[in-house]
Amino acid sequence: MSSNTYVRSIKAIKKLIKKIKEAMSHACKDMLSFTNEPAKKINAEYLFTVNVAKAINELNCYYGEPYQIFLEKDTEELAVDCIKPIIFGNTRNKTPSIIRDKNSIQKYKYKSNGKEKESYVERKGQVDIAIYGNSQDGYFGEKQPICIIECKGFDQSESLVIEDLKRNIKFLRVSGNTGKSILQFTLFTALYSDYPNSKKKGSIDTKINDFLEFSNKLTQEQKDSLLDAIKNISSNNKFKLNKNSLKKILKDKYQYNKNKFDDFVFDIDTKIVEANRNSDFLGYTYKDKEWAQEKINEINKKYKYFLDSLELEGINYNMKVFTVREEKFRQVLNMISEEKSGRVINHKEFDIDARHHFIGVIVSFHRSNAPRWNA
Repeated sequence: MSSNTYVRSIKAIKKLIKKIKEAMSHACKDMLSFTNEPAKKINAEYLFTVNVAKAINELNCYYGEPYQIFLEKDTEELAVDCIKPIIFGNTRNKTPSIIRDKNSIQKYKYKSNGKEKESYVERKGQVDIAIYGNSQDGYFGEKQPICIIECKGFDQSESLVIEDLKRNIKFLRVSGNTGKSILQFTLFTALYSDYPNSKKKGSIDTKINDFLEFSNKLTQEQKDSLLDAIKNISSNNKFKLNKNSLKKILKDKYQYNKNKFDDFVFDIDTKIVEANRNSDFLGYTYKDKEWAQEKINEINKKYKYFLDSLELEGINYNMKVFTVREEKFRQVLNMISEEKSGRVINHKEFDIDARHHFIGVIVSFHRSNAPRWNA
């Protein structure tokens, strides 16, 4: 690839990265406004993918020019498109032209659902987004892939993340009878959130431990508010903040149901707001800015571990973890007091400031002979 092509490639990837970041922010906003539950995997991934495709389309000056954008592109078709359609011969040297033959592309064996299968990129399926541009060699005006993008919603399994990263590398290594892959780079993108509906899996002990760990980070004033709220719920003025005392409240008030732990926390939030309307303390459910930086550091460490586990010979990568969006809004908390008969005798509403942080990850792969870039 010539140096001019390298420059064009770097300019293209920077434009795409900028558009992907914009799309991440728009997708997070859509997830909240559509359902108020951004952590739902199907909603998140679908809206994320569509927003990225629409953002990239803004780079086009006409329909499909200069980029053609394909959603859910078949991996096998894409792998074939990654090698040149033809290598022209030379009549002087009597060298024949070579037409692309998909059978010349190496296939990998893998297992899926206990069955052995074959694929050009080790795992069949669909790529979320494939971007095609003008062929580098101008073969009959045919467009060829210049970039593929995998878009992942919230709470993706580590194994799936690694599989997608591996497949992105495989597309750069496709080769056949007309040469090596002409794909310029691949992108992997994912979202993370502290939204309260993104409930942690695990036992009630795990949730209580998380709650106790959170309480240790509070100021003394916040701890006093927390203890007063729990005493109010438990009617025990000698209450101590530990696992056994929390379990007793959950057993007496919520029948020790792990699914009711969020109700217990919600009660605490409400009573703290009632005690101090001007407090910034929002309880366990909502995290502050410290969470965002802790999450960024955690994700950075996790993805570096993922990347270290991959075979990267001849491949360079860049990774960026960043805050996509901080959503601020007024959250209304309702507190209802009831008599034993069930008749509502007191109903109050409290407005508090709530914040939801959305974190984004972008990982790009490109061959080692391409220049590095900074997102």
